[in-house]
Amino acid sequence: MEGDTTEDYSAALRLFREAAKKNYAGALHNLGVMYEEGRGVNQDFTEAAKWYRKGADQGFAPAQLNLCILYRDGNGVPQSDATAIEWYTRAAQQGLPAAETNLGGMLLQGRGTPANPAAALEWYKKAANQGDADAAYSLGILYGIGSSGGGHPVSKDLQKAAFWLEKAAAANHPGAQFSLGTLYWDGKGVKRDYDRAVELFRWSAERGYIGGQYRLGTAYYQGKGVKKDLVPAAVWLSVAAAQGEVNAQRLMEEIAPQLSKAQRSEVDQQIEQLVSGSHKR
Repeated sequence: MEGDTTEDYSAALRLFREAAKKNYAGALHNLGVMYEEGRGVNQDFTEAAKWYRKGADQGFAPAQLNLCILYRDGNGVPQSDATAIEWYTRAAQQGLPAAETNLGGMLLQGRGTPANPAAALEWYKKAANQGDADAAYSLGILYGIGSSGGGHPVSKDLQKAAFWLEKAAAANHPGAQFSLGTLYWDGKGVKRDYDRAVELFRWSAERGYIGGQYRLGTAYYQGKGVKKDLVPAAVWLSVAAAQGEVNAQRLMEEIAPQLSKAQRSEVDQQIEQLVSGSHKR
Protein backbone atom coordinates (compact mmCIF):
# COMPACT_ATOMS: atom_id res chain seq x y z
CA MET A 1 0.00 0.00 0.00
CA GLU A 2 3.01 2.25 -0.57
CA GLY A 3 1.95 5.70 -1.73
CA ASP A 4 -1.54 5.42 -0.23
CA THR A 5 -2.83 8.52 1.53
CA THR A 6 -4.44 8.94 4.93
CA GLU A 7 -7.76 9.26 3.13
CA ASP A 8 -7.16 5.92 1.39
CA TYR A 9 -6.46 4.24 4.72
CA SER A 10 -9.54 5.78 6.30
CA ALA A 11 -11.74 4.57 3.46
CA ALA A 12 -10.24 1.08 3.65
CA LEU A 13 -10.72 1.03 7.41
CA ARG A 14 -14.42 1.87 7.04
CA LEU A 15 -14.91 -0.88 4.46
CA PHE A 16 -13.08 -3.45 6.56
CA ARG A 17 -15.12 -2.53 9.65
CA GLU A 18 -18.38 -2.96 7.75
CA ALA A 19 -17.26 -6.33 6.38
CA ALA A 20 -15.98 -7.38 9.81
CA LYS A 21 -19.49 -6.83 11.23
CA LYS A 22 -20.55 -9.62 8.86
CA ASN A 23 -17.68 -11.72 10.19
CA TYR A 24 -15.81 -11.92 6.88
CA ALA A 25 -12.51 -13.55 7.71
CA GLY A 26 -10.50 -11.54 5.19
CA ALA A 27 -11.79 -8.27 6.61
CA LEU A 28 -10.99 -9.38 10.16
CA HIS A 29 -7.45 -10.16 9.06
CA ASN A 30 -7.10 -6.85 7.20
CA LEU A 31 -8.17 -4.93 10.28
CA GLY A 32 -5.41 -6.74 12.15
CA VAL A 33 -2.91 -5.61 9.51
CA MET A 34 -4.10 -2.01 9.77
CA TYR A 35 -3.60 -1.99 13.54
CA GLU A 36 -0.30 -3.87 13.43
CA GLU A 37 1.20 -1.50 10.87
CA GLY A 38 -0.54 1.68 12.00
CA ARG A 39 -2.37 2.30 8.75
CA GLY A 40 -5.13 4.85 9.31
CA VAL A 41 -5.04 4.12 13.06
CA ASN A 42 -2.51 4.33 15.85
CA GLN A 43 -0.31 1.24 15.87
CA ASP A 44 -1.74 -1.17 18.42
CA PHE A 45 -0.46 -4.75 18.60
CA THR A 46 -3.08 -5.76 21.17
CA GLU A 47 -5.88 -4.64 18.88
CA ALA A 48 -4.13 -6.33 15.95
CA ALA A 49 -4.00 -9.60 17.87
CA LYS A 50 -7.72 -9.33 18.66
CA TRP A 51 -8.66 -9.07 14.97
CA TYR A 52 -6.15 -11.69 13.83
CA ARG A 53 -7.59 -14.14 16.37
CA LYS A 54 -11.11 -13.54 15.09
CA GLY A 55 -9.93 -14.36 11.57
CA ALA A 56 -7.74 -17.22 12.77
CA ASP A 57 -10.62 -18.82 14.63
CA GLN A 58 -12.46 -19.00 11.31
CA GLY A 59 -9.54 -20.91 9.81
CA PHE A 60 -8.20 -18.02 7.72
CA ALA A 61 -4.55 -19.02 7.20
CA PRO A 62 -3.04 -15.51 6.74
CA ALA A 63 -4.62 -14.43 10.04
CA GLN A 64 -3.28 -17.56 11.71
CA LEU A 65 0.19 -16.79 10.39
CA ASN A 66 0.19 -13.20 11.61
CA LEU A 67 -1.14 -14.26 14.99
CA CYS A 68 1.74 -16.76 15.21
CA ILE A 69 4.26 -14.01 14.65
CA LEU A 70 2.75 -11.85 17.41
CA TYR A 71 2.99 -14.76 19.85
CA ARG A 72 6.50 -15.65 18.71
CA ASP A 73 7.72 -12.07 19.22
CA GLY A 74 5.50 -11.20 22.19
CA ASN A 75 3.82 -8.21 20.52
CA GLY A 76 0.33 -7.47 21.84
CA VAL A 77 0.15 -10.88 23.51
CA PRO A 78 2.31 -12.72 26.06
CA GLN A 79 5.29 -14.26 24.30
CA SER A 80 4.67 -17.97 23.80
CA ASP A 81 6.53 -20.24 21.42
CA ALA A 82 4.10 -23.04 22.25
CA THR A 83 1.09 -20.96 21.15
CA ALA A 84 2.98 -19.70 18.11
CA ILE A 85 3.78 -23.21 16.91
CA GLU A 86 0.15 -24.25 17.43
CA TRP A 87 -1.03 -21.56 15.03
CA TYR A 88 1.89 -22.10 12.64
CA THR A 89 0.82 -25.73 12.40
CA ARG A 90 -2.78 -24.81 11.62
CA ALA A 91 -1.74 -22.39 8.88
CA ALA A 92 0.88 -24.77 7.49
CA GLN A 93 -1.63 -27.60 7.29
CA GLN A 94 -3.62 -25.38 4.94
CA GLY A 95 -0.60 -25.14 2.62
CA LEU A 96 0.47 -21.55 3.35
CA PRO A 97 4.16 -21.49 2.31
CA ALA A 98 5.28 -18.81 4.77
CA ALA A 99 3.70 -20.77 7.62
CA GLU A 100 5.37 -23.98 6.44
CA THR A 101 8.73 -22.22 6.38
CA ASN A 102 8.32 -20.70 9.84
CA LEU A 103 7.07 -23.98 11.25
CA GLY A 104 10.17 -25.66 9.83
CA GLY A 105 12.35 -23.11 11.59
CA MET A 106 10.60 -23.61 14.93
CA LEU A 107 10.90 -27.39 14.65
CA LEU A 108 14.56 -27.19 13.70
CA GLN A 109 15.36 -24.92 16.66
CA GLY A 110 13.11 -26.76 19.10
CA ARG A 111 11.11 -23.63 19.92
CA GLY A 112 7.79 -24.39 21.60
CA THR A 113 8.24 -28.09 20.94
CA PRO A 114 11.01 -30.70 21.09
CA ALA A 115 13.38 -30.28 18.15
CA ASN A 116 12.42 -32.39 15.16
CA PRO A 117 14.92 -31.83 12.32
CA ALA A 118 13.35 -34.47 10.06
CA ALA A 119 9.93 -32.81 10.27
CA ALA A 120 11.54 -29.40 9.74
CA LEU A 121 13.11 -30.66 6.54
CA GLU A 122 9.76 -31.85 5.20
CA TRP A 123 8.06 -28.54 5.92
CA TYR A 124 10.90 -26.64 4.25
CA LYS A 125 10.57 -28.85 1.18
CA LYS A 126 6.81 -28.32 0.99
CA ALA A 127 7.25 -24.56 1.13
CA ALA A 128 10.20 -24.51 -1.27
CA ASN A 129 8.31 -26.57 -3.81
CA GLN A 130 5.64 -23.87 -3.73
CA GLY A 131 8.25 -21.25 -4.54
CA ASP A 132 9.02 -19.92 -1.07
CA ALA A 133 12.50 -18.39 -1.34
CA ASP A 134 13.20 -18.46 2.41
CA ALA A 135 12.48 -22.19 2.53
CA ALA A 136 14.69 -22.89 -0.49
CA TYR A 137 17.47 -20.84 1.11
CA SER A 138 17.11 -22.74 4.38
CA LEU A 139 17.38 -26.04 2.51
CA GLY A 140 20.47 -24.82 0.71
CA ILE A 141 22.12 -23.89 3.99
CA LEU A 142 21.12 -27.18 5.63
CA TYR A 143 22.66 -29.21 2.81
CA GLY A 144 25.68 -26.94 2.79
CA ILE A 145 26.50 -27.44 6.46
CA GLY A 146 24.84 -30.82 6.98
CA SER A 147 26.26 -33.54 9.14
CA SER A 148 25.13 -36.78 10.71
CA GLY A 149 24.76 -35.08 14.10
CA GLY A 150 24.41 -31.70 15.72
CA GLY A 151 20.69 -31.47 14.98
CA HIS A 152 21.13 -31.44 11.21
CA PRO A 153 18.50 -33.46 9.32
CA VAL A 154 20.68 -34.17 6.27
CA SER A 155 24.19 -35.17 5.36
CA LYS A 156 26.34 -32.56 3.68
CA ASP A 157 25.63 -32.44 -0.06
CA LEU A 158 26.92 -29.38 -1.88
CA GLN A 159 25.20 -30.26 -5.15
CA LYS A 160 21.84 -30.29 -3.40
CA ALA A 161 22.84 -27.11 -1.59
CA ALA A 162 23.51 -25.45 -4.96
CA PHE A 163 20.20 -26.77 -6.35
CA TRP A 164 18.12 -25.13 -3.63
CA LEU A 165 20.22 -21.97 -3.50
CA GLU A 166 19.69 -21.55 -7.27
CA LYS A 167 15.94 -21.57 -6.68
CA ALA A 168 16.15 -19.01 -3.89
CA ALA A 169 18.64 -16.84 -5.78
CA ALA A 170 16.34 -16.78 -8.82
CA ALA A 171 13.64 -15.41 -6.50
CA ASN A 172 16.00 -12.56 -5.52
CA HIS A 173 16.92 -13.85 -2.06
CA PRO A 174 20.14 -11.90 -1.30
CA GLY A 175 21.47 -14.43 1.20
CA ALA A 176 21.04 -17.21 -1.33
CA GLN A 177 22.72 -15.15 -4.03
CA PHE A 178 25.70 -14.62 -1.74
CA SER A 179 25.89 -18.26 -0.66
CA LEU A 180 25.52 -19.58 -4.21
CA GLY A 181 28.14 -17.09 -5.39
CA THR A 182 30.51 -18.49 -2.79
CA LEU A 183 29.96 -22.02 -4.14
CA TYR A 184 30.77 -20.85 -7.67
CA TRP A 185 33.81 -18.92 -6.43
CA ASP A 186 35.17 -21.97 -4.60
CA GLY A 187 34.01 -24.55 -7.16
CA LYS A 188 32.10 -26.54 -4.54
CA GLY A 189 28.97 -28.37 -5.66
CA VAL A 190 29.24 -26.59 -9.00
CA LYS A 191 31.95 -25.99 -11.57
CA ARG A 192 34.14 -23.05 -10.57
CA ASP A 193 32.96 -19.94 -12.41
CA TYR A 194 34.26 -16.57 -11.24
CA ASP A 195 32.05 -14.67 -13.69
CA ARG A 196 28.90 -16.30 -12.35
CA ALA A 197 30.10 -15.79 -8.77
CA VAL A 198 30.63 -12.07 -9.36
CA GLU A 199 27.20 -11.77 -10.97
CA LEU A 200 25.62 -13.31 -7.89
CA PHE A 201 27.70 -11.24 -5.49
CA ARG A 202 26.60 -8.11 -7.37
CA TRP A 203 22.91 -8.99 -7.12
CA SER A 204 23.34 -9.67 -3.41
CA ALA A 205 25.37 -6.50 -2.84
CA GLU A 206 22.85 -4.30 -4.62
CA ARG A 207 20.16 -5.65 -2.30
CA GLY A 208 22.19 -4.53 0.70
CA TYR A 209 23.62 -7.89 1.77
CA ILE A 210 26.89 -7.21 3.58
CA GLY A 211 28.55 -10.49 2.62
CA GLY A 212 27.79 -9.85 -1.06
CA GLN A 213 29.22 -6.34 -0.80
CA TYR A 214 32.43 -7.65 0.76
CA ARG A 215 32.89 -10.42 -1.80
CA LEU A 216 32.13 -8.11 -4.73
CA GLY A 217 34.70 -5.61 -3.48
CA THR A 218 37.22 -8.42 -3.05
CA ALA A 219 36.58 -9.62 -6.60
CA TYR A 220 37.31 -6.15 -7.99
CA TYR A 221 40.48 -5.95 -5.92
CA GLN A 222 41.72 -9.36 -7.02
CA GLY A 223 40.54 -9.03 -10.61
CA LYS A 224 38.72 -12.36 -10.59
CA GLY A 225 35.50 -12.59 -12.60
CA VAL A 226 35.80 -8.89 -13.31
CA LYS A 227 38.55 -6.49 -14.42
CA LYS A 228 40.66 -5.30 -11.49
CA ASP A 229 39.56 -1.83 -10.46
CA LEU A 230 40.40 -0.17 -7.16
CA VAL A 231 37.49 2.28 -7.29
CA PRO A 232 34.57 -0.19 -7.22
CA ALA A 233 36.64 -2.38 -4.91
CA ALA A 234 36.94 0.49 -2.43
CA VAL A 235 33.27 1.45 -2.87
CA TRP A 236 31.85 -1.95 -2.01
CA LEU A 237 34.40 -2.71 0.69
CA SER A 238 33.77 0.67 2.32
CA VAL A 239 30.02 0.08 2.34
CA ALA A 240 30.52 -3.35 3.94
CA ALA A 241 33.11 -2.01 6.39
CA ALA A 242 30.76 0.77 7.50
CA GLN A 243 28.28 -1.94 8.53
CA GLY A 244 30.83 -3.75 10.66
CA GLU A 245 32.34 -6.27 8.22
CA VAL A 246 35.77 -6.73 9.84
CA ASN A 247 37.42 -8.37 6.82
CA ALA A 248 36.31 -5.47 4.64
CA GLN A 249 37.76 -3.02 7.15
CA ARG A 250 41.11 -4.82 7.06
CA LEU A 251 41.20 -4.95 3.28
CA MET A 252 40.35 -1.26 3.03
CA GLU A 253 43.40 -0.51 5.19
CA GLU A 254 45.44 -2.19 2.47
CA ILE A 255 43.66 -0.50 -0.45
CA ALA A 256 43.34 3.07 0.87
CA PRO A 257 47.04 4.02 0.43
CA GLN A 258 46.87 2.85 -3.21
CA LEU A 259 44.09 5.28 -4.16
CA SER A 260 44.91 8.57 -5.84
CA LYS A 261 43.17 11.77 -4.76
CA ALA A 262 40.92 11.58 -7.83
CA GLN A 263 40.05 7.95 -7.10
CA ARG A 264 39.20 8.74 -3.48
CA SER A 265 36.87 11.48 -4.67
CA GLU A 266 35.20 9.10 -7.12
CA VAL A 267 34.81 6.48 -4.39
CA ASP A 268 33.10 9.03 -2.11
CA GLN A 269 30.72 10.08 -4.90
CA GLN A 270 29.75 6.50 -5.72
CA ILE A 271 29.17 5.66 -2.06
CA GLU A 272 26.92 8.70 -1.72
CA GLN A 273 24.95 7.58 -4.77
CA LEU A 274 24.58 4.08 -3.36
CA VAL A 275 23.40 5.35 0.01
CA SER A 276 20.91 7.81 -1.46
CA GLY A 277 19.62 5.13 -3.82
CA SER A 278 19.06 2.67 -0.98
CA HIS A 279 17.15 5.32 0.98
CA LYS A 280 14.86 5.91 -2.01
CA ARG A 281 14.09 2.19 -2.20
